[in-house]
Amino acid sequence: MPKTPTLAQLRGRIDSIDSKLHDLLMKRALVVESVGKLKHAAGGGPPFRLGREAEILRRLASRHQGPLPFGVIARLWREIIASFTQLELAYAVALCLPSPDSPVKDLARDHYGGGVTLLPFAQPGAALAALTEGKALQAVLPWPRPDEEAPWWPLLMDGGQPPRIVARLPFVGQPQPGREALVVARFAPEPSGDDLTLIGLETREPASRSSLKSEFEKAGFTVRPIFAGPVRGKPLALIELDGYVEASDERLDKMALPRLQVLGAYARPITD
Repeated sequence: MPKTPTLAQLRGRIDSIDSKLHDLLMKRALVVESVGKLKHAAGGGPPFRLGREAEILRRLASRHQGPLPFGVIARLWREIIASFTQLELAYAVALCLPSPDSPVKDLARDHYGGGVTLLPFAQPGAALAALTEGKALQAVLPWPRPDEEAPWWPLLMDGGQPPRIVARLPFVGQPQPGREALVVARFAPEPSGDDLTLIGLETREPASRSSLKSEFEKAGFTVRPIFAGPVRGKPLALIELDGYVEASDERLDKMALPRLQVLGAYARPITD
């Protein structure tokens, strides 16, 4: 009969595992440092690979087992990813906090970790302006509500090269109503292999979400309407399409609408 390990022996095993984890993290930091040097030599831009980050977490989720909830693993990995990204480039994230109890700050801190500077703004326009002015490289804004009188996302339909939606928070876990957010940046979204796309559009006449759903389904899309209503005197709508849809998609060209714009895309969250 094998002997039951003592408490001291079990603690010794934990210490050994901790040392191995620490060694691996230090090795990972050296690899990240080498990647940063190669990208800098090649004239690369900001070190953000959001599609790649989503792929990493999906791979970990597919192999995860045991009593430790995957949500804990995801938070650890988000801290690792964010901290190592900071090794390549220190940056700040703008937050739109319309109210003191807004969940945006908690969502951002869970996603970006404890080492990223968060810049709070009361108005969405100010948070987006922080991107244009270079004060922040990403901005986190509340998930659009279907009953908003002055939604922020039409601001992404103004101007020649507006910021793009690149991520949705939380990425891991079942989202709770009112506790979701979108990440906006001045770089393009990156496909992850399983994505969703947001489209902003203007209709000739006021249209219901159900009628818009029907029209886009006829064009071959799987669609979830989020908002349809007047904004600054114009009938606007926001819809979510299944897949990574680009502005050059021929199906969009067939839509007889005065205005249609791809606002960005993001990896489909892990909700299981």
